[in-house]
Amino acid sequence: MDKIIIEDIKSLFGASENELEEFCPNELKLFNSNYKRLSDDEKEKELIASINKLTFNFDKKSGPERLPEWENGWSENLENFSSNIDNIDMLVPGYVRPNQIMRYNNDYAVFEDPEIEKKYLSLFRSWLSNKYLAHYNNIYEFGCGSCSHVAYLADNFPEKKIYGLDWAEASVKICKLLNEKKGLNVSGSLFDFFNPDENFHIKKSSAVFTFGALEQTGNKFKKFINYLVDKGPDICLHIEGLDELYDQSKLFDFLAFEYNKKRNYLTGLVDYLEHLEAESKIEILKVHRHKFGSRYNDTLSYVVWKPKKET
Repeated sequence: MDKIIIEDIKSLFGASENELEEFCPNELKLFNSNYKRLSDDEKEKELIASINKLTFNFDKKSGPERLPEWENGWSENLENFSSNIDNIDMLVPGYVRPNQIMRYNNDYAVFEDPEIEKKYLSLFRSWLSNKYLAHYNNIYEFGCGSCSHVAYLADNFPEKKIYGLDWAEASVKICKLLNEKKGLNVSGSLFDFFNPDENFHIKKSSAVFTFGALEQTGNKFKKFINYLVDKGPDICLHIEGLDELYDQSKLFDFLAFEYNKKRNYLTGLVDYLEHLEAESKIEILKVHRHKFGSRYNDTLSYVVWKPKKET
């Protein structure tokens, strides 16, 4: 049995010295990082399974036509949370499942903790929010989905206003429950990445983030990024599968890149941000490849940027 030590986690996150101990001590205590590497035969079987997966003609590709599916998915979270309002775990998305083979550092890993994905996400979210979001009075999550992140932020930063935005009405209803039944400083609004509402304004002292939400836009994210450039939040953070960061000369990365392409997931975000930076419209603060993810792709890489404000 191998173990991911704290120095490994810092490297995975792109964290500086002592940030984990300072920002997320409670999550670290709960984190069991023991794992088993696959044998050569087991790894070969998984790679073949991934190759076979790529031969499928995926019906569930990203795009605006999938709104009814997401509405149904978040409605399940809404129903579960409504009947068990004290259990925030009811907001964990259904696709975060126990006992899954994970991608770790360009390899497959089977973890001792069956809920490793949920625990890892909690640890990463705690570090990320303290590192990048905690300095601002208003925090906006665009594509908030089940509102798991919204609930966490509102609970851990009660002095801040948390906004959850999504194209699904169920997400807005969850935000309303968090406010009315839990007393959290949360507000929900409908928002469509494909058709941004120019009348929705972002307040001063604001951080904006997406967490696996731009994935669903494919290459049609530019309207949203331009909207952010125009509205001028203090900082923007996107935690997404960033296809530019895969090394396609390596089979493991090549399969992840091809999987993203097959599913019509987010493509070209970093390139577009670099284009905007070259035009002096934004400043990119950090781009980080996060080598941890689900069976088929790495979904926790991130890019941090800010619009350049007129002087």
